[in-house]
Amino acid sequence: MGVPTRSVMMAKNRRSTVRGGFVHVPALPEQVLDRAVPSLPAAAVATGLRALLTAAATHRTDPRVSEGTEH
Repeated sequence: MGVPTRSVMMAKNRRSTVRGGFVHVPALPEQVLDRAVPSLPAAAVATGLRALLTAAATHRTDPRVSEGTEH
């Protein structure tokens, strides 16, 4: 289990009031030699992270979904 996953699980298991989560950010297109590997331009990553931080700042609670649920 990696450090980000371990941190999220520790906060969850301790019933912490601190909100946390994990965001996977794919490689930049210029970092990918094999075109079958997912990548995303930096501008798109920045747009997504801005949306994530805006949502986190404007919503006091998080939806209750099971781990691994995709939307």
